[in-house]
Amino acid sequence: MKKYFVILTVTAILLSLLSGCSGNPISASEAQNIALKDLGVSAADAQDVHTHVLTEGGKPGYSIHITVGDSEYEYVISADGEILSSTLVS
Repeated sequence: MKKYFVILTVTAILLSLLSGCSGNPISASEAQNIALKDLGVSAADAQDVHTHVLTEGGKPGYSIHITVGDSEYEYVISADGEILSSTLVS
């Protein structure tokens, strides 16, 4: 009986961990492309693009800073490609 309980507990833990996985995470380059597309500019139009890996709310993702002309934008994009936030910094 004790063995059954341990197996059941381990199975429940594994299922809860796997339920948060939605496939392969996107790359930093893909995250940049998502942000640039949302801004409506090409990589050639951006003077500066910086990407940092981060953990947002316990989930991996990217912080992307893009400079276009005199404006700087910050995007936070989750590892599954969802835009979590976009901000005009200056």
